[in-house]
Amino acid sequence: MKDYILHQSSYITTNIKEILEDIKIGLRIHQELFPKEDTTWSYPKYNTFSLLAPSSHFWNIFQELKNLILTNIPENNELWLQSWINYHDQQDLLDWHDHEYPYHGYINLNCEKTETIFESYTIKNKVGQIYFGNGKNKHKVVALENFSNKRITIGFDVHTIPTSRLYRTYNEKPFYNLGFIPLV
Repeated sequence: MKDYILHQSSYITTNIKEILEDIKIGLRIHQELFPKEDTTWSYPKYNTFSLLAPSSHFWNIFQELKNLILTNIPENNELWLQSWINYHDQQDLLDWHDHEYPYHGYINLNCEKTETIFESYTIKNKVGQIYFGNGKNKHKVVALENFSNKRITIGFDVHTIPTSRLYRTYNEKPFYNLGFIPLV
């Protein structure tokens, strides 16, 4: 895979109103399960697609995301997907950070007028756009103009299991992260 893939989802664009209604339900459930915890920073405690089950819209988004991932990375054995909801006011936009897993991405649902700035490129965010790239790539989000609504995206990481000839067998051990679900 090159540095990143940008995919425009016509499904998300067409169904955005209903998708945002499902997100509101998911936010209420998250609040009940994790009172006073931010949906971004509680990422190891839940997965967006489990939180929003059995939403047909999120089943379709999951299928589209899964296909995008599987067609763009060489690993095809054990893949795990971690996913969370970013629900931010303008003053809460994420500053410089990276992700410890090999792949990272985000799905724009209500991205306002923002850009995601990486160290070597910038993504102009659009509703329905899915960004998928390398995980260890520092980035931040900036507002191009003031906004009063929430910026809503779904962040995700993909964890892979090494397949090097150097390992006879590799067995990843469980660790405190309820956010991962099997992708393959």
